[in-house]
Amino acid sequence: MNDTMTATTITQQLHTGTKMPAIGLGTWQIRGSVRQAVEAAIAAGYRMIDTSGDYGSQPGIGEALISNGIPREDVFIVSKIEEHDDAYEATMKNLAELQLDYVDLMLIHRPAETDEMNEALWRGLITACHEGKIRDIGVSNFSEAQIQSLIDRTGVKPVVNQIEWSPFGWDSAMDTYCAEKGIIIQSYSPLTRAERLHDSMIMGIADIYHKTPSQILLRWNVQHGWVPLPKSDNPAHIRENIDIFDFKLDKKDMVAIDAMNESFSALAEQPIYQLNRREETHMRYRQLIKAVQQYSGFSDAESKDALEGAVATIAIHLTEGERKDFASQLPRELQDLALAVYPSEENSNQDLFEQFIEVQAVDESRAKKQLLSAWRALKDALSPGQIDHIRGQLSDRTAKFLH
Repeated sequence: MNDTMTATTITQQLHTGTKMPAIGLGTWQIRGSVRQAVEAAIAAGYRMIDTSGDYGSQPGIGEALISNGIPREDVFIVSKIEEHDDAYEATMKNLAELQLDYVDLMLIHRPAETDEMNEALWRGLITACHEGKIRDIGVSNFSEAQIQSLIDRTGVKPVVNQIEWSPFGWDSAMDTYCAEKGIIIQSYSPLTRAERLHDSMIMGIADIYHKTPSQILLRWNVQHGWVPLPKSDNPAHIRENIDIFDFKLDKKDMVAIDAMNESFSALAEQPIYQLNRREETHMRYRQLIKAVQQYSGFSDAESKDALEGAVATIAIHLTEGERKDFASQLPRELQDLALAVYPSEENSNQDLFEQFIEVQAVDESRAKKQLLSAWRALKDALSPGQIDHIRGQLSDRTAKFLH
């Protein structure tokens, strides 16, 4: 991205080779005329417009593109299909509302209830892409695991993940994952729906650069390589929001703004992709408990107790680095338990099974059933390398029945 160029020509390259504008106009819940807002945005230099089948803004966008007369290839249109749609049919409906032959980018607006349903949506978009109705495809509000499932099932990577993203609510794990996969983050609600524009620190930085707080938040996004989609129907604000390419934030200011992160969301308890991630790990936890029940016949509470006892006991026999690796493969509900263990030389040298008996305060027969059931459930959640390593820490006696 070259900031010495004009706002109309600054782009980010998608992993497919397509060039996408570095900033766009959001159109969700525009209160005034969509057509006038889009016309004002194009006049100000915007070359990307974001919409969705459920925004109600697509007809107005189509009208603005026709009335403006801008060549189709000079404007980048992003639309979305919904999680309960037939993806191909919804694409055709969106094109009709926009009065376009194709869109540049079509997203799944939010994850469906299952990976199988997400795959069906994704394959519908892939079909429309092959037919030239869509140039590129992506997702919105997806967690890392949900994105990875699409990739694993179809071999096709999204080009973007459009998520709520601001200095007050961003996610380094998501950023790292997307960067590794070549997926660009599009930032919706980058101005926090105006809830945090009066933050004293942001206002102070804005004064230094003779810019507005909105411009600081947007410049922070662009400078990180993320693509913000500020929404406005006010022509003055539309112009203000794109006037961010004539300055750069100093490294110290970028670091200070990065540190403001508090998982803030203007729409929910947390950004939706983080809520999806939390739900996924809770489901994994419940699945582990159900697996212990299946192997043991224990009650729900007994299975939970056996699982937690096994995690704590195994963690005692691992080094600090090994415990971190072990914890990283567990659901969130068990990670703190694995990391909280501080083994002494005495208990780390004790036989794991004998230690489990002490931790659980049960007789040998009961302990065997608890530990074996928990181990079988954990084996399904751990990598083969982790399983082999843990087995290597066991005495011959314990290893004999933890097959």
